[in-house]
Amino acid sequence: MFNITGDRMTIPMQPDEDGYTGRECPECKAYFKIVFGTGLKGTTDCICPYCGHKGDHSQFYTQDQIDYAMSVAKNYMVSELQKVFKNAFKPKHSSRKGLISIEFKVKTGRLPPIQFYQEAKLETQVECKQCTLKYAVFGVYAYCPDCGIHNSQQILEMNLELAQKELDLAATSLSREWCK
Repeated sequence: MFNITGDRMTIPMQPDEDGYTGRECPECKAYFKIVFGTGLKGTTDCICPYCGHKGDHSQFYTQDQIDYAMSVAKNYMVSELQKVFKNAFKPKHSSRKGLISIEFKVKTGRLPPIQFYQEAKLETQVECKQCTLKYAVFGVYAYCPDCGIHNSQQILEMNLELAQKELDLAATSLSREWCK
C-alpha cells in the first residue's frame, strides 16, 4: 500500500481499470489522465493538455489523490502511536504493593478511515504519435502531457480515415445494389 524510507512515505496512486491515472492542472484545474510508463522516458515535467501549463508531475495530483494520501498517512500514524502507547503503559506486575499505586490503561479507538477514490471517465483516449504517451481528455483536441505537441493534426487524420471507411462501406453497399 505504501513505502516508508527514512522520514519519507511514498503512497502509490492506483490507476483505473484501463491503466490511466488522474491528473489535475494546478493552473486551470482541468482534469485529464495519463498512462505512466508510456511516452517520454525519464521526464519529470507534465503539460496540461488544455491550457499548456508546464510543471513538475508532483504539481498535478488531483484533490481526491491528495485526500487519499493524507488519509493513508493519518491512518498509519495513529496506528503507530497506538502501538507506542500500548507498549509504554503495559501493566507491570510488582511483587510488593505499596500504599499508593498508579495504573494506566490505554484504550485504542478506531483508526481514521482511508478515503479511497475513483478516477473519472473521460471522452477521448489518445496515443500521441510523437512520443507514444497514452492520455485521456474531455473533448477531442489537446496538448500531449509529455511532449507538448497539439493533437489537432492527429485527430484530423483519424477523422479523415473514419470518413474514408464510411465512404468505402457506402460504395460497397451501392455496388451490391447495382449488381442485383
